[in-house]
Amino acid sequence: MPDRFCSDIAREGAVDIHGSATEATHWLCIEHPSPWAARELSSGSLPVSLVRKIDRWEAARPGLRVQAIRREVRQFDREGEVTVLLASSERGTRHLRRIGMPSLESVAELDVPALLTEDPSTGPGRRLNEPVVLTCTNGKRDACCALKGRVFHEAMAEVQPAAAWQATHLGGHRFAPTAVVLPFGHQYGWLAAADAPDLWQDAVRGQVWQLDRYRGWTAQPRPAQAAAIALRQRMEAVAADDVAVTSVRERSSDAWQVDLTCGDRPFRARVQRRTGRALPKSCGGAPKPAVRYDVTQLQATRPA
Repeated sequence: MPDRFCSDIAREGAVDIHGSATEATHWLCIEHPSPWAARELSSGSLPVSLVRKIDRWEAARPGLRVQAIRREVRQFDREGEVTVLLASSERGTRHLRRIGMPSLESVAELDVPALLTEDPSTGPGRRLNEPVVLTCTNGKRDACCALKGRVFHEAMAEVQPAAAWQATHLGGHRFAPTAVVLPFGHQYGWLAAADAPDLWQDAVRGQVWQLDRYRGWTAQPRPAQAAAIALRQRMEAVAADDVAVTSVRERSSDAWQVDLTCGDRPFRARVQRRTGRALPKSCGGAPKPAVRYDVTQLQATRPA
């Protein structure tokens, strides 16, 4: 056990949470309730045939992120069934599908790239009309996620048991407990058990929860995440689709121009990547500079 959690050090060290979300437009979550290794998907615990298919699916569908999920260790959510969750977090194609498969080996039989683009009311499984909340609890990867993540997951399970899943590494130990709401792709950090009821209510409404704990929308690159959050703050916009990113242009290796809208109003942001002081990136890890994305300019523009 570390003397101090890396997430506590990061929060006290004023690490910027905005624009820190994992980048993923599509999600494949496979129920695997074994005790997880630090890098579970490559640990050898999954069938070789499934691992090979995952590699093909990731190549065929850029932006696909694969997670192992579970309710509890050594306990399937439904006896005799492996739960598979498929989600698209892209604006305009957002959906969430649940499929029950008879075994881990049989998951390799799915055509995941096709299912991610199909209407979930057709094909195998069923559409989920309420979101799910994945909380990182992978203790072999980081102590923060083991202890703090578990506390938040249990609180979420009390609020809505059907929605709460534990997940392997979601990215960002410094922001533990960290969780992502699917299918929206809204990722949060530095969560507490008391946050679960309000976060869930906003998730059901399709709204972004508190911006001071909002890491960003995973379907966008991090500079765009930071720009969108800055616009939400200015316009007090909370609905998932209130803000849309229309283009991201790299002006240099550390600077971007982001065009975005709030309602029918166009805006342009300039974003600069900067590094802060070195802090532990994970519990017990060597200090590394904290990266942040500063929105240096945000102004309304006229439609072209």
